[in-house]
Amino acid sequence: MNRTFTLLLALFISVTLSAQKSTVAYPKIPESPATKLKAEFLKKLDKPGQLSEPGQLSEPGPVEAFDQEFHVESGSPYSRLKDAPERSVSADYKRRLDSIVGGKTKMVYEYDEDDNPISTVEYIRDTITDPWTPSYKDESSFDENGRSTMEAGYYWVDSLKQWVGDYKVEYTRDENGRTTVWHTFAWDPDDGKWINADKWEYAYNEDGNETDFSVYEWDEESGEWVGVYTEHYNYDENGNVTSSSSSWEWDPVGKQFKPGFKMEFTLNDSGMVTSWVESRWDAVADDWVYTQKGDNTFDPNGNNTSNVWSNWDTISNQWVFVSKYDNTFDSENNQTSSISAFWNADSSKWDNGQKWEYIFESKKSGNTTTSVNAGRKRISTIVYAWSPEPYPGLWIPLYRTDYTYDGEGRRTKIVNSNWDIIGALWDETRKEEDTYNERGYVILSITSEWNGSMWVVTGKREHIYDPVTFFLLSYIYYTWNYTHNMLVGYSRTDYDRDSYGNNLSYTYFIWDLILSAWVESTRYVYTYNYNFSNADILAPFYMWYMITSYIAYGYQADALKSTADWVETDAFTYHYTDLEVGVSTSDIFRGDLSIYPNPATDYIQVEGDELASGARIVMYNVSGRMVMNQVLDRGGRIAVSHLSEGIYVIRLVQGDKVKTAKVMIE
Repeated sequence: MNRTFTLLLALFISVTLSAQKSTVAYPKIPESPATKLKAEFLKKLDKPGQLSEPGQLSEPGPVEAFDQEFHVESGSPYSRLKDAPERSVSADYKRRLDSIVGGKTKMVYEYDEDDNPISTVEYIRDTITDPWTPSYKDESSFDENGRSTMEAGYYWVDSLKQWVGDYKVEYTRDENGRTTVWHTFAWDPDDGKWINADKWEYAYNEDGNETDFSVYEWDEESGEWVGVYTEHYNYDENGNVTSSSSSWEWDPVGKQFKPGFKMEFTLNDSGMVTSWVESRWDAVADDWVYTQKGDNTFDPNGNNTSNVWSNWDTISNQWVFVSKYDNTFDSENNQTSSISAFWNADSSKWDNGQKWEYIFESKKSGNTTTSVNAGRKRISTIVYAWSPEPYPGLWIPLYRTDYTYDGEGRRTKIVNSNWDIIGALWDETRKEEDTYNERGYVILSITSEWNGSMWVVTGKREHIYDPVTFFLLSYIYYTWNYTHNMLVGYSRTDYDRDSYGNNLSYTYFIWDLILSAWVESTRYVYTYNYNFSNADILAPFYMWYMITSYIAYGYQADALKSTADWVETDAFTYHYTDLEVGVSTSDIFRGDLSIYPNPATDYIQVEGDELASGARIVMYNVSGRMVMNQVLDRGGRIAVSHLSEGIYVIRLVQGDKVKTAKVMIE
């Protein structure tokens, strides 16, 4: 368990602050003070949302975001290594990509003795003198296991004839490959060298749980590291967090963090948090002072049936109720309702706040229909507000969301409605409709809004797939233009693919408001050497087959004609080096190996006769960007719920054997 334990805690703690607002909101997942502070700190460092290990990729774009391919203009997936994860390269490559050369730009790649990409240099051609001028450079270093130990970027300043630093990060890892120090540097333009900026330190216990996380900034005047923020966690024998502490306060004299906040947790035999207490350090009293606490109850199935929050009253020295949530569940553990209430100090009783009602589709048994959830599909969510006046003791409907599914259990429609209290009926306001092909891929998504008399389409996404291979051939997106009060094109990309799914060409379109039509804009055409597949190629980005060249075109009007045509704007050639290494020609594992489910939502399971510990799984999105690189654990299960919907390429490497597959994430 690591810092994400607060996500688990969120299952047991209710929210009061957001519910106390006048606007209606669904119950939100609460955060511990430590998590809140960390989020604020990350935002301060311009790293919003980055609660995972520094250096890892953020969540990739959706399947339709095909903007980044292998051409130089858009940048290779690793043209900025500060956005790239660690990469481990196996020895089973026969061709190494050394450069991509075009008429205006070129990229030159260098590798270490273990074939890790250690340098990428971008050059721009001087159209007057014709030499290549450096533009940008990425540098990396790796340990013996192929894990990144340093990443740096430089800009070329032609007037100085030298490289100027852009960013630099160094990683220190323990014997298990976990990051223990993440050290960033800033460039000193006066001395022309890297200087300390900040560092993040991590510590783990023998079970691999993170026990400490601290952030420091470099003080140039004192020449010392100054603490900014810290967290500490204690665990029980089952890996559950029993207490945590955090602090923003640094003692410059003692050179250590001052006490800040702490949380203590009480767990039941199932590891569920039955209560938690938060305290802050009072420097005047020189002691811990309570701030707030939460008490949770569970049914025999482990469902959270109630959450009660209280604040500490420093005057009366006792706990005072603030808010609570009561939850109900059906026989299949589906939550059917949630009711919020707030403590009324004047009447010393709970006042109802809001109610969320969850309705599931009926399950038929013979001629009998029961309310038991069939297939775990929620068909409605209704939000109510408690109205003491003028209808005392009544729940008044506010909002409603209805869901519709097809025979395969795929959601086909979402309809939002508001309650008309005068007419005592639901007024539909917005809907989303999805259509699927036989493979289960979404081919049409339409968003509409009710204008009082009719539905008006305000957004539309079209996915066109090959009927045989199911490769994506076109992605088209329309959105509502409020200036012109009409649906207009937003983006469109068409693909021509070979039988392996490689892009032979893809074309971008722009929307012409005058013509109300798509107009061709740019096109890229690729060639491949099919004698070499992904297992035979060493490159800083992923390829199914060896790309040999591509040509960029622009759609331009001819001044001498009344028509427009494609005009070549640049041509690129990929240059490779033959590698004299002993490699395996096998692209599959011996014996049976399966990767399922496909499509997947929460996880993928990898199973095989000869699958052993040490096998590494590497995943790429459709743009060739690596989104996962990790050793497969003994269970063979890989979490994918954090990935965006789309098609991903999986390379499973074990020794000199490689298995390649595709998986759809929904």
